[in-house]
Amino acid sequence: MASVFGREFALEEIHRLLPDRREDRLLELPEQVQRCKLLVALGEAQCKAGDVPKAMATFQRAADLARSLGLPQDLAQAALGFEEAT
Repeated sequence: MASVFGREFALEEIHRLLPDRREDRLLELPEQVQRCKLLVALGEAQCKAGDVPKAMATFQRAADLARSLGLPQDLAQAALGFEEAT
């Protein structure tokens, strides 16, 4: 029962902070945040493997997603990864 109340509170807080987004988009938000983090990790792995063009493209995708989600730390990580790959 507590998890239901926690989820409802979280959704209310998201609506308060992001009132212009649709609810179905908000429900996808945690998955998109995780996807952004995975893209940064993938870019790092590609860079270490020596696949610089793929790493740069992956970091760009991560940066675009981080920017659209308002994730400054992930945006910074993607930008640093991109810079290190060049």
